[in-house]
Amino acid sequence: MNNPSNPSSANAPYQLMVMTRPANIGNRTLGHAMIAIGNNRCTGIQKSCCLEAWGLYPDGIRNELLQNNLHLYTRSIVIPISGLEYRKIRKAVEDWRLNGPDWTIAYMDCTDFVQKLLASIGIKVKDYLWPDNFGKSLESHFGSQWGHCRP
Repeated sequence: MNNPSNPSSANAPYQLMVMTRPANIGNRTLGHAMIAIGNNRCTGIQKSCCLEAWGLYPDGIRNELLQNNLHLYTRSIVIPISGLEYRKIRKAVEDWRLNGPDWTIAYMDCTDFVQKLLASIGIKVKDYLWPDNFGKSLESHFGSQWGHCRP
């Protein structure tokens, strides 16, 4: 597994970004967590550098790039990853689509989905009920960075 604090990991070809946003009662959302993959060879923030992004919703896994709401996220961490790690994450997403459990609030929701994807490349994180608390925890460990997917 690449270590984001290791300078040699900056040469990794991809960025894994975990983004979270807090609950907003006025908008009737409990918050959200999602994961994105960016091309680490880009400079600055470029829409074309964000390759894929996924989130789990009550109706299943959605392509977050098509949701057009990346600007709503308030927290983000970046972890440089290898091509092998990228393929493992993609496989975990496809496995979930085929055989994954149904969405259940506070049991198998967006935060759990992101945790499973991180676990597929050996990153274990504490379970949190609220996506924003999950994001705070990740920031305290990895630092806050936006990567190439922030619009």
